[in-house]
Amino acid sequence: MKAFFRVTVPILCAVGILFAAAPTPAADSGDTSRCMGLSLEEAGAILGVSSTDLVVEGRDMMVSPQDLEKGLYRKTPHTCTFRSQNDFLRFVSYITYVHSSKQQARLEWERMKEGFETVSAVDAVPGVGDEAFWAGDSRFRRMVAVKGAVVVDVLNPKDFDLQKRILKSVLASF
Repeated sequence: MKAFFRVTVPILCAVGILFAAAPTPAADSGDTSRCMGLSLEEAGAILGVSSTDLVVEGRDMMVSPQDLEKGLYRKTPHTCTFRSQNDFLRFVSYITYVHSSKQQARLEWERMKEGFETVSAVDAVPGVGDEAFWAGDSRFRRMVAVKGAVVVDVLNPKDFDLQKRILKSVLASF
């Protein structure tokens, strides 16, 4: 049996069957269907790269059993990342929280705002969703908006205008 592996594994590696290193297409990188509020073209323009250079990753976030029991979310919170394949420092990242009601979304948005106010300067951002805030000082650069039953938190890039642009695009899909 050892002789089989000693001969077979090197042959398979040489042919590229075993340990094949191919780029992962965007559609195969988690659930990206919930990330299409931002198009590849727009993400590429925001990052200054070609849309063909981007890989999209979508992942459900962990949620406490208590939140699930309470029916807090209509859909599990989801993080979306648009990443350049050629420059790992160029990426867009945001989280969408789809709540079971507008009231619940508003409460969550207010909790997030209050949390940021304890550690950062927080300013209102008019013209984005129903309401938005910017937590922007030397430690944080995040914009969070609420629209109906949806809360979106933009993590990257750190630029105010780019985060505002991302929020408007993502919220338009809800």
